[in-house]
Amino acid sequence: MSILSLLSRVKDRIHVSPHPCINEEEVLRSSYLTGIAMLAHSDGSIDNEEKKLFLELSRVFELSEKEALHLLEEAQNPSEDAVWKIREHLLHSKYKYYFILDLQIMAHQDKQIVAIEKAVLTRFCEILEIDEEDRRFLVGLADAVVEEDPVAKQEWAERFFDHLGHHEPPVNLDYYTKPEKE
Repeated sequence: MSILSLLSRVKDRIHVSPHPCINEEEVLRSSYLTGIAMLAHSDGSIDNEEKKLFLELSRVFELSEKEALHLLEEAQNPSEDAVWKIREHLLHSKYKYYFILDLQIMAHQDKQIVAIEKAVLTRFCEILEIDEEDRRFLVGLADAVVEEDPVAKQEWAERFFDHLGHHEPPVNLDYYTKPEKE
């Protein structure tokens, strides 16, 4: 990596909060990204916006572009083992909420959520034992994130935390806030 590239990478990350999963083991991050890639492929093609979001999330997760592209390629024909790994790493963790939130955001990238994407989202919720009410909150939260509506995002987040009965939020939304333009 050139010095300029290194400096640019650091500058780009200065005002961006890290994704909540960043400090988790690589195997969790890899499984997480595999699921995101599966959703991106579910409608038969990955458009530029979906690929851009996936590569950005991969970069935030500290995967190289080569590793990210490999995950994207593998997700075209995923194995049952890959799905079991996603379940194993996310089922009993707070990261399952981030995962569904990121899936929902990925589904919005091409400006339409088609039936197969809805079905994939539903299946992932079932696999991770996220009930319909929790999913409804996550969909509302994702919509507010995509629309960059900070008031709605805060309202959905507070309602979701209250619904879960948490005093401390299970989801830190700083990563999902776009930094102010300088």
